[in-house]
Amino acid sequence: METIAVNAIDVKVIDFLAWPMGDKGKRVAQPQIVLSNRGNIYEINGRKVMWALLDALFPQKPLSRQNFNDYIFYSGSYFGTELQTLCETSNSLLNVYCKKEQRLVGDSLFDVYVVANVMPIFTPTDIGGENLSHIRSILCDVEWDFKEEHISYKDGVTKLLPCVTFHKDDMQIKVIDDGKQLHIACRYHLGYEDYIRPKRIQSFKYPQKNLFTKVRHAVLSCIKKLERISGFDSKVLRKALPDDTKGDTNDKWIDLQEYRKYCLLMSRDLL
Repeated sequence: METIAVNAIDVKVIDFLAWPMGDKGKRVAQPQIVLSNRGNIYEINGRKVMWALLDALFPQKPLSRQNFNDYIFYSGSYFGTELQTLCETSNSLLNVYCKKEQRLVGDSLFDVYVVANVMPIFTPTDIGGENLSHIRSILCDVEWDFKEEHISYKDGVTKLLPCVTFHKDDMQIKVIDDGKQLHIACRYHLGYEDYIRPKRIQSFKYPQKNLFTKVRHAVLSCIKKLERISGFDSKVLRKALPDDTKGDTNDKWIDLQEYRKYCLLMSRDLL
C-alpha cells in the first residue's frame, strides 16, 4: 500500500459505471470509477471507496448521501460528467491510499492504482510562510539550490506543512514549519532507497530569542556534515551499514550516530 498526494482539480474522470456486472452475472449497485491524474490511472470499486472520495472533495460541507445515492443510481453512467464537475470545483488536496496492480488490455500490461481509501489533506491557515521566507533571506549566502514546497504530515488528520528544501547533488536539508516549531532535517542519498542522516532532527519552538540565528547555525552545521560525507564512496558507505537498515522504503533515515560501530570508515570528527 502506498500513499499519493493528488490535487482534486487535476483529476480526470475516464469512466463511471453505477451498475457494473457482479460475480453472478447480475448488475450490482457497487460503482466502478476510473480516474487519471498526472499519468497515473486510479481504479475505485464500490460505494465505500466512492464515498471516501466524495467526502474528501468537500470535507467542510459533505454531500448528502441519501440525495446523491438516489441521483447516482438513477442517472447511471451520466454521473461521470457530474463527478468531473465536482472534482473541478473542489479545492481539496487528497491523500490517495492505493495499491499498484497490472491490468491486461489487449496484448499489453498497464499499471493501475487500486484505491483503498481517500482522505483530505488539511492545510492549517495558521501555518504560514513568513518564517520560511525569513529563513531563506538569512541563508542567502548558501550556494545550494532551494525550493519552497509542502510536505505531508499525519497527526490525527493529514496536514500539508510548508517547507524550504536546500539541495545539492545527493545532499538535502529541509526546514519545516508546523505552526509551533521549526524543524531542521538533513540527509545524504546513497542511491536506491538508502539514506544517511548524519544529524538528528533539530527543533526550535517559536517565538524565542535569537530564533533565526539558531536556525542558521543548525543549517550550516548540517551542510558541514553532509559535505564531509560526500567525500566518501557511497558504495563503501552502504556496505558499512547493517543489512536491516537498507532499502528503507518508509524513509526512516539511518542515523550514523546510532550505527557508529558499523561505520568503520567514518572518522571520529565526522560523527
